[in-house]
Amino acid sequence: MGKLLCDSSSAAVAVAEAPSPAPAPPLLTWPTPDPDPPTSWTAVAALEDQQRRRLHRIWERGVAWKPPATLPLPPLVFRLDHAGEVDADGNCLFTAARKAASAKPDARDLRHRIVRRFSHLYAAAQAPDRDAIDAAVRHLYAPDLKAGWGVHVVQELKLLAPKTLRHHLDAAINDLVDLGIQREMAAETIYRERCIAVNNGDSWAKYMSVSGSAEDEHNIITLQYTEEGLLTIDENRDGHAAAFGDDIAIECLATEFKREVYVVQAHGADAMVDEDNCVFFLPHRPRGEICEPPIFLFMKGTVAVYAVSCNVSGLKVLTVEEEIQSVRKTAEAVGDFRKTPIYIVGTDCTAKRNIAKLLANSIIYRYLCSEELLEDVLGGKDALNAFRESDLNGYLEVETEGLKQLTSMGSLVLCCGDGAVMNSTNLYAAFTHHSLISHIRLLINSSYANSLRGLLRHGVSIWIDIPLELVVNDMLKTQATSDPDSFSEAMSRVRQRHDELKERYGVSDITVSVQNVASQLGYSSIDSVTLEDMVLEIVRQIERLIRAKSMMEAAGKPF
Repeated sequence: MGKLLCDSSSAAVAVAEAPSPAPAPPLLTWPTPDPDPPTSWTAVAALEDQQRRRLHRIWERGVAWKPPATLPLPPLVFRLDHAGEVDADGNCLFTAARKAASAKPDARDLRHRIVRRFSHLYAAAQAPDRDAIDAAVRHLYAPDLKAGWGVHVVQELKLLAPKTLRHHLDAAINDLVDLGIQREMAAETIYRERCIAVNNGDSWAKYMSVSGSAEDEHNIITLQYTEEGLLTIDENRDGHAAAFGDDIAIECLATEFKREVYVVQAHGADAMVDEDNCVFFLPHRPRGEICEPPIFLFMKGTVAVYAVSCNVSGLKVLTVEEEIQSVRKTAEAVGDFRKTPIYIVGTDCTAKRNIAKLLANSIIYRYLCSEELLEDVLGGKDALNAFRESDLNGYLEVETEGLKQLTSMGSLVLCCGDGAVMNSTNLYAAFTHHSLISHIRLLINSSYANSLRGLLRHGVSIWIDIPLELVVNDMLKTQATSDPDSFSEAMSRVRQRHDELKERYGVSDITVSVQNVASQLGYSSIDSVTLEDMVLEIVRQIERLIRAKSMMEAAGKPF
């Protein structure tokens, strides 16, 4: 195997002491660091300052690699630098590796090639090796939920649903719902009983074959758990979820390319490591001979920012974010009200629900939507709309009762329908009356320091203000129509409803407007605003409320 060295003295000693009948090769000559550090790592937004400084130092010093004795190459010194982005999708590991090795197959074909290679090796392995592989797969995708909570806040179970059986699974879930079982519990039961658990080498091959395309045979179902129980279910209805690469896949890539693959992993404040140890190299060696110099993959902590080498001399690195960047300082922002529900209000649309989902996932809260719960109870969206139009008061009473029951659930992001603000006696009036802003006003006007004990008891309300044009376009998209007259009619109805409820939305603790976020970030169009932008603004607003609470507490203390 090759040897990777990052220290000049170690590299020199290793090369000088290498036994060889020929004259000893010269010591590695380490390049003199440039007076100006590279700017490429500076431009990578996902890095913390100490990681950036460490990567600059690695760039300056270089990375020495000593080839194995079977490879007729002299020792090499690489420079790791950032050189661009890779598409942020589930195939990013394979796209990056393909570019690194200048391989001809596209990312999906490369994925299937390494799956075939793994299946061949797994079938030929002896029983102890197969058992070790199965144990590794279970650890990754079917963990024991009775353990591991000292390390993980959230653990996931990965299941595979055959596409041909999705309608049977839905029917079984609906049967349990008809018996009075909550849909989330019913879905968990059916999926765990009837889907394929990813818990051994054979099921791993099926799982890693999923690229999020129409040709996939399976859909990935993800069950997320906290120590208290089920957190959320990703049913992957659109079938776009792909299996992200793991250590097993990286080793198969190394074997496929006959090259070592080094994962350059960066950890920061989240891992409580010092600057000298925040970047380290994890080797993945091929099962067989090494025929070429290594490739490098850069991974940023749990956010999984991948990067790859482009060439041997003057090494370059490509990066990509697998999923959303982790919301910065979320733990600090949420720590003061971990068990407090968060209510999302505003004109209902897909963007509002997606923002609420992303917020919940980012702060490790449970997500629920009151409208979706009512649709499950009444038998679908059409049934809910018919009920609302025929008996508005009945609709308000049903939603009010449901929301009252949900207030007992802590760590919840609840996406509320309009029924939550249409009735002055509704739950919304209760949680805004006891909201953070109201309590701060009380503290300013009189000595209500003791009331801070219940400051966040009733929740934090957030108005997501989305332009009505986006709401209407979303509405018409679900109806599969582009008729201008339909747009005008829909806009008229939506605007009238928005105007009726605007004042009620406005008494929320926090207002986050898509237009304001676009303006703050310097975007020329609101189309540039992402879900992550909205969630980050929500977190900033929550932090301001927490600071205001702290100031009011300090002001209320006796001298």
